[in-house]
Amino acid sequence: MKYMTLFPVLVLLTIAIVFITVSIRYLKRLNRMIKKGTIIDATIIDYVEHYMDDHFKYFPKVTFKNKKGKNITTRLETGYGAPKNNIGTTVKVLYTIDESGHYDVLSSLRGWKWFGYSFMILGIISLIWGLWTLYVNYQSIP
Repeated sequence: MKYMTLFPVLVLLTIAIVFITVSIRYLKRLNRMIKKGTIIDATIIDYVEHYMDDHFKYFPKVTFKNKKGKNITTRLETGYGAPKNNIGTTVKVLYTIDESGHYDVLSSLRGWKWFGYSFMILGIISLIWGLWTLYVNYQSIP
């Protein structure tokens, strides 16, 4: 076997292991946030303009009351831009506070989970591809 073909396969296997590890940690963190969090109603009051991917995207700015009754206004972490036509609409969001006291407000939990699952799928595909390539290449060694 040519040893020049071994290096790209090892890189592919390393990438696969990194993708799988990162996705497992990400999904565990997301599930921990969901267990600790509360689903609350938040009202969209405005939109924040943010420049991404060579054009402007609009993220909803929401207001809600936390468990202590304090009004909180923040940008909703949607993971993507949103159309600017829902001002005054009430949406369900996940409100969580982590160990450092920082709070997160997430919408579209299904989208956030699929983000983690997509990395897991890419890692598994890379792992299978790398192992299959090693098997095929080492089969030809006398």
